[in-house]
Amino acid sequence: MNQNQDIIKRYPNAKEIWLLSRQKKLTKKERILDTLVGLFSPLPGIVSEADAFSDMGCYVLVVKPDGNLLVRFARNQVDEQPLTYSASERKFTVGQNIFKKVRRIHG
Repeated sequence: MNQNQDIIKRYPNAKEIWLLSRQKKLTKKERILDTLVGLFSPLPGIVSEADAFSDMGCYVLVVKPDGNLLVRFARNQVDEQPLTYSASERKFTVGQNIFKKVRRIHG
């Protein structure tokens, strides 16, 4: 069965479900390192690429009547984190991660 259909079945009372892309919010030191590596080698964005490789999970935003959930699917593990605010914007930040809504799969 399609992975999107599995997600929709897991949250039947969701008003909307969005696939998300995740990007690490770089610190000042990481931005400087990333710029220097890009200047002196053919590997620009190495810090972001390393972070993306270290976290290969799939992220979704589940918009429910009683609140929003940020859900991470990785192999046989599902992590749910309730959001204390409405993530109605196209981009939003949670901790050290920037999430961008990519595609709505439900609602």
